[in-house]
Amino acid sequence: MKKRIISLGTFLLLAGSLLAQIPFAYTVKGELSDSAFHGKEIAIICGDDRREMAKTVVNGCNFEFSGAEDSVRYCYVWAGREYGEFILEPGTIWLDMKTHRFPTGTSLNEALGEYNRLQDRAYAITDSIYRSVIHEGMSREERIEALSTHTFEGERIHYRMYKPFILKHTNDEVGAVAVENLLMLGATPEMLDDLYPHLGEWILSRPYIQTSIAFVEASRNMAPGKPFIDFEAEDLQGKKIHFSDFVGKGKYVLVDFAASWCGPCREEMANLKEVYEAYEGENFDILTVAVENDSEASRKMFHDCGVNWNTMLNAGEVPAKLYGFRGIPRIMLFAPDGTIVANKLRGDDVWVELRKLNLKENNRTYMH
Repeated sequence: MKKRIISLGTFLLLAGSLLAQIPFAYTVKGELSDSAFHGKEIAIICGDDRREMAKTVVNGCNFEFSGAEDSVRYCYVWAGREYGEFILEPGTIWLDMKTHRFPTGTSLNEALGEYNRLQDRAYAITDSIYRSVIHEGMSREERIEALSTHTFEGERIHYRMYKPFILKHTNDEVGAVAVENLLMLGATPEMLDDLYPHLGEWILSRPYIQTSIAFVEASRNMAPGKPFIDFEAEDLQGKKIHFSDFVGKGKYVLVDFAASWCGPCREEMANLKEVYEAYEGENFDILTVAVENDSEASRKMFHDCGVNWNTMLNAGEVPAKLYGFRGIPRIMLFAPDGTIVANKLRGDDVWVELRKLNLKENNRTYMH
């Protein structure tokens, strides 16, 4: 594993240089779609730590912030349903509160708008590729067959499109925003290995970048063929149990990491209920792990979703840190010996992966 460590000396020099920066003057202006916020106070929020950096009162539909700061930062302004993201830097910045993502007026904000347009193009391309294979009105069987013969590499498409932009912004705040979005999107360790040597001290010093890099590094533990990592949680009665009580016991196990507050997790459980009815037997099982610390909410979720397979409660953030995933639902398939077969399954992908195993299906009445 390649180390992602900034030496103490380098960190102290970097921290000192940031603190020693000369304050700069800024003005941030914007216009809301109506006067509903007239006379109300709004604030500039720092993207790093969510602190309020400045406040102002809306006049009619317009607002203006003026002040001084000592460090460039990614920020945003909220006004009800309208918001604008921007880079706080020297000069006058104009916010786009309607489309949110295209500030103008200064060099880094023009670059942020360029990046957001690049993002839109990348999503349009990946969506077009997916829709060229999966059509509305397809049955599940048709979708499974189509997915079985096509490989979607959305993350790789995004990476290929974003990398040239990042290489032009290897040591500034807009580059940090682009890198963070890439890491959150699902960058692989191989992508990180390729990009890391080009990143400057400014980007590597950002706390949220350091956190994201740690998750990507941990995601190496999710690679197919890797052994499972054990952790402790609780059963429905509050008794301590272990991941190893369920995985590596001679069955294929579909592990669903979920939480009660996650709407898509509940949708996936409806899918898993059909999977369980189709494949449950001596060679297959399902385990749902509640990655939160609210046993009552988890129990209610299990009840509401009709979960009748194995569960673990109060696992908290431990599994996410061990396996390096930041979004849920996260569904992983483990082989009978406890090694990982697949690590990023959703919806029809679950059925596609299970079909590869040639497991005996209990019935076919669940197909629709």
